[in-house]
Amino acid sequence: MTETNGRDSRAASGLRVAARTDRGLWRPSNQDSFFADPSPAGKEESHGRLFLVADGMGGHAAGEVASRLAVESFGRAYYEADVTARGDPAPVLAAALSAANRVIHEEGARDHRRSGMGTTCTAALIRGDRLWLAHVGDSRAYLFHAGALRQLTQDHNLAGMLLSEGRIDAREAAGHEGRHLLTRALGIRPEVEGDVAGPFELAPGDRVLLCSDGLNRVVPDDQLAGLLANEPLQAAVDELIGRSITAGGPDNITVVLVEVARG
Repeated sequence: MTETNGRDSRAASGLRVAARTDRGLWRPSNQDSFFADPSPAGKEESHGRLFLVADGMGGHAAGEVASRLAVESFGRAYYEADVTARGDPAPVLAAALSAANRVIHEEGARDHRRSGMGTTCTAALIRGDRLWLAHVGDSRAYLFHAGALRQLTQDHNLAGMLLSEGRIDAREAAGHEGRHLLTRALGIRPEVEGDVAGPFELAPGDRVLLCSDGLNRVVPDDQLAGLLANEPLQAAVDELIGRSITAGGPDNITVVLVEVARG
C-alpha cells in the first residue's frame, strides 16, 4: 500500500490521479510515503477512494519506517472498517488515525533504534462528489476550485499554532522559524488528537492536492495555484516537484494530485 518513489497516473470512478515523491537535494534518504492506489475490490461504493501523504521523522531510517507504517496501517484500518455508502465516514477516519498512531508508537517502544519516531499523516477520502480529510502534522491538503486555491488543513506546528491564535499573520507564518517545530505527529505519544473535516463539495474539474512540506515550504501558494490552473495532471506534479528542487530542494517532496473528471 506504500509508494516511496516514482509516479502514478490512473483513472477510476471519475477521478484522475498523478503522484510522485522525490528525495530532494539535501536529505540522505526519502522518509516520505504516499498512497494513491484504487480501493480494494468491492469497497469503492461504500468506502470511497483514499489518498494519503506521510512525512516521517527519526534517525536510523526510523522516519521512513514511521511514514510507511502510517499509510499502511491507516489504509488497513479504514478499508477493514464497517462503512456504508450512505454512512458518515468521519468517525472511521478518526479511528484510522488512532490506529496508525498506536501501531507507530508501539513499534517505537518495541525497537529502541526507533524510539521517538513519528510522522505527519494527511488523508483525503473522496466518495462521490464529497471530500473528507483526516490530518495530523504539517503536510497539507488543498482544494483548487474555480481558479482559486484553498488550504483545507491547519499546520500542526508552532507557526500554525501562533497563526490560529491570531498572534502572527499568514505572511509572518510563512517565514516563521516555528514552521520546523511540530506540535502534533503520529507515533510520538500513545494517543493523538487529529483533525477530521468534511464533507466538502467537489465539482467537475476540481483538483485536490496533498503534499509534504518539502513542497509548500519553498513554493508559495500563488505558484501552486498557477501550475494547478494551467498544467495537465502529471505535468503539474512534475513541475511542482521541479519548482521545489529549483528553490533548493531542502527536504523530501511528495505530491498527490487528484482531479475530478469533467464528465
